[in-house]
Amino acid sequence: MVVSAAAGAVGSLVVQVAKIMGARVIGLTSTDEKCAWITKLGCDEVINYKAVNNLSAAIARAAPNGVDMYYDNVGGPIADAALANLNAGGRLTRVGVSASYSEVNDDGTPWSWPGHQAMFIIHDHVPDYPEGLAQLSAWIKEGRLTYREDVVDGLGNAMSGWIDMMTGGNRGKRIVRMAVNPNGIA
Repeated sequence: MVVSAAAGAVGSLVVQVAKIMGARVIGLTSTDEKCAWITKLGCDEVINYKAVNNLSAAIARAAPNGVDMYYDNVGGPIADAALANLNAGGRLTRVGVSASYSEVNDDGTPWSWPGHQAMFIIHDHVPDYPEGLAQLSAWIKEGRLTYREDVVDGLGNAMSGWIDMMTGGNRGKRIVRMAVNPNGIA
């Protein structure tokens, strides 16, 4: 299983759940510090995509038999590299397309998802939410899941915190903590 943005709020939980479920996990992230973090979470292989010349080839080295599952948080060229290694019949979970907010193809057109038949659509599983939340809660209570919160103080810093998060500066779940003024109004 390959997980993009594996050190983020969602990706880091996916890494841990995949390991609990017995998967071999390859995490993709953007810094050596984040690589170290997801290694501690159980990633079998980590790839700092900013430190490799050819991400598709790096994934192929980490998964010489191909990729059976790809959990995508970003879309764009990172997704292209992972999907190039997806085995026939492999599964794809599409969560985010943050890379495509500003990415374009070589011909200047906006990046868009190539057609894949084996996608997991979260809205198809709404009846399973209570069971999933109960299981995640149990794993947190048991200490099997851990998470990071990355706090930015004050609404005035929300925009810079958002920009920093979108460029990979966050460490886990980015939260904006609202300050209370002396009149008690946030």
